[in-house]
Amino acid sequence: MIMTPRFSTIPVLAACIAMAGCDKTQPHPDNHAAVNQSMVRMLNRSAIDEAIISQHTLYPYHFVRHDATLNELGQRDLDVLLSHFLTYPHASRPLNVRQGRTSDELYERRVGRVLQIIKDAGLDAETVEPADDHPGGEGAASGRVIRIMERSRDGMSLDGNASGPTSGEASQ
Repeated sequence: MIMTPRFSTIPVLAACIAMAGCDKTQPHPDNHAAVNQSMVRMLNRSAIDEAIISQHTLYPYHFVRHDATLNELGQRDLDVLLSHFLTYPHASRPLNVRQGRTSDELYERRVGRVLQIIKDAGLDAETVEPADDHPGGEGAASGRVIRIMERSRDGMSLDGNASGPTSGEASQ
């Protein structure tokens, strides 16, 4: 009868498991970089989409030169707007199509083409009001902008109080 110690298999098995867990190679650093890059792209894309929605404006450079066809950039921006309009059906739907130096005839064709794309997307074109207007809405009155600039230049806050550093802050 051959006697083998029973305790010797347990430490060998434990050592094998421990060695497997101590692998110095890192198989996932590229995955982490790819995930990080994807997240940054997603956040950038979200910010760009928000800017397109806020601006809600198609410019002459969104169209093929001397034509009513949207170019790739114009189609992408309009797709973002259409997605927003479909996601929020009860929200206002402003859409600016800037004429710029485009002839009246070509401008009308461009507006017609945009309205057709809107209809093809399943939206009621009557709910979208294309206009040759400034991006982002009404903006600020010029008098208010001038006051803000003057106060900023003079070191005043918008409520008329001094906005420069206090004596305690200046010494730090």
